[in-house]
Amino acid sequence: MKTLLALLTGLSISFEGVAQSLPANDIIARSEVLTQKSDKKSWNLNGTLKTSMNLASSVIGRHSSGSAVYRITVTDGMDSRNELIEKSDDKDSSFTKFLARESERRLDKPAFRTFESAYPWERYLARANEKKTFTAEIVSDTSMMAGKRCYEIHFELDAEGDSLSAEGEGIIWIDAATLFPVRTYHDFSVSGTRGIAEVRSFSDFAELQGGIPVLVRSEIQTMPKFLFLKIGTIKIVIEQTDFNLE
Repeated sequence: MKTLLALLTGLSISFEGVAQSLPANDIIARSEVLTQKSDKKSWNLNGTLKTSMNLASSVIGRHSSGSAVYRITVTDGMDSRNELIEKSDDKDSSFTKFLARESERRLDKPAFRTFESAYPWERYLARANEKKTFTAEIVSDTSMMAGKRCYEIHFELDAEGDSLSAEGEGIIWIDAATLFPVRTYHDFSVSGTRGIAEVRSFSDFAELQGGIPVLVRSEIQTMPKFLFLKIGTIKIVIEQTDFNLE
């Protein structure tokens, strides 16, 4: 028995040493693969959850806001029904319409797209055909986030394409035990057909029963620019709660 315990302890120490010696890019790559597999597992989920959406805008002196709460029905992992259960009495009806459009866009699509939320730089890299660089380094392998020991990884991005370019930096916290994302933050300057903007995003994730990571909170701040000067801020906050899924 002692021999077996010694062997298992040795294997554990050996594995931990290998995990800690992995380069940041390898840790991210493994995390991406596991998260994509988890997204596929979520296609078997059925039940409900609650999604709150809040939008605030202050652009060129004009201030507007709106909010809505939906009960989401999930069928075979798809967003099959969005029931509006609460909304703000905002004066600017365009915001209410915007939130309604965003809700409709979710219908008949995968309800849980953790990969897209956790690794936002991938869509920029995929569209880059002129220049594409992504570098990462481990800041700490013992960082605590949401009660979990995480790899804290700083990354930088520079991607240029015909219709979309982005550059900037951010931090991702990856659970050292499961390699699932726990939190991401990025600050990108984005140039596209709709103009130039700075996009700053914060996303938090938690695991459902069965170990499937899902987005629980996302805050996206978009700061449009005119002649490279910021002319305001648009902030969207999405929170997902009351998960009742099996």
